[in-house]
Amino acid sequence: AHDAPGTEWRRIDTAHFTIVYPREIGEDAKRVADTLEKAYPSVRSTIGTGTVNRTRTTLILHTQYADSNGFATFYMRRMEWYNTPPQLSFGGPSDWYQTLSVHEFRHICQFDSLNTGLVAGLSFALGDLGQAIGIALVPAWYYEGDSVLTETVYSNTGRGRKAAFDAELRALLLDGKRYSYYKAMLGSYSDYDPLESPYLLGYHMTAQIRKERSWRDVERVKYFRSWIPIIPYSWDLASFFRLDDFPSAFYERSMDEITRRSRQQLEGLTLTAGTAVVPVEDDVWTANRNPRYLDDSTIAVVRSSLYDPYEIVTYSDRKKTGIETTYPSERLISAGAGLVVWAEEIPDKRWTMKSSSDIFTADAASKSARRITHGGRFYAPAISADGKRIAAVEFTETNRCSLVILDALSGHELSRSAASPGEFFQTPCFTPDGAKIVCTSLERGKGN
Repeated sequence: AHDAPGTEWRRIDTAHFTIVYPREIGEDAKRVADTLEKAYPSVRSTIGTGTVNRTRTTLILHTQYADSNGFATFYMRRMEWYNTPPQLSFGGPSDWYQTLSVHEFRHICQFDSLNTGLVAGLSFALGDLGQAIGIALVPAWYYEGDSVLTETVYSNTGRGRKAAFDAELRALLLDGKRYSYYKAMLGSYSDYDPLESPYLLGYHMTAQIRKERSWRDVERVKYFRSWIPIIPYSWDLASFFRLDDFPSAFYERSMDEITRRSRQQLEGLTLTAGTAVVPVEDDVWTANRNPRYLDDSTIAVVRSSLYDPYEIVTYSDRKKTGIETTYPSERLISAGAGLVVWAEEIPDKRWTMKSSSDIFTADAASKSARRITHGGRFYAPAISADGKRIAAVEFTETNRCSLVILDALSGHELSRSAASPGEFFQTPCFTPDGAKIVCTSLERGKGN
């Protein structure tokens, strides 16, 4: 078992879904059931259904896992969602369960639509293993890009509407750096390429194909490919025979269009000159994110590279000091009074679907971190200017959100403010004088 014992599971059956959930979130489970049924016809409408007659799709709602995520799988055909919303709403100001309803259910629709032709025969003979043969050789950018495009088209939010989603890509293109289709799809050891993310590459690929062709044409690609599932480059061949072009050609035209629009947006603007304070390391690519001032001469960043997947690094007079960490949640850090503060997911030693999110602090002059909470569910911690208090968002296993103030030394709770039902707090921050806390409030049905 992956879930800790003691959970009282309940279920809701609708026309198309079976929702399995812990008893404590019964009202949220009813809302999820209603959201999925409302999304069902739209999400299904632009994709094939395959040859297998499916009844209900199973959804399992987990509440003891501290990460913000969800997945869908054709193996024991189901979806599993984790209840904690992200602090940085990658899909925009939308309800977390609503975002998952469109994105993850679209994956289920993709699996069903691919289950046709020879793949359907293999599935009939070998079960889920047979379907895996057909699904495995479809590029990841199709799965994720089609889902991102769907969440963008069938909602008022979605990643395709956010400038931050492809900001790094636009910066590279404006700087004259464009990588080949296969390098973008497979990644690189020598260059950092944001298109290695199948979400970003896939969104622009599927959007470009559907601008030039139609949703039905993409279905024809999948149907053609379902008869040649194990031939190398079968997706490319299907694209050529059914769309009259290879995926690489659609990629190049997509990059042309993004470059054109990006240059157009810069017309008439005067760009402010900047000064590089973090040295560039030529021997291996690095990515520095979320810079924060520790003091007037020291900056802390979340750094990732091929050497160290994640590390918090402080730079002072171009000299760096590394702080040990595994993965700061959503790469969010706060800094002040010589301290760096972040939250980190801590997996349970026994149960894979149980974890905590605890707060760590580190002195800028030290390389070791100190954990000040244990077994908590804290996110986006922010340090006060005097270094004595930490503000953080708490989100419990019963889907209750609060803004809490902790002692920065001991981690003891000083005060809390509970969110109203349907409200979620994000990214708190102290004002410079420490008298107030500013945060974003995301309210269901109303936005930010």
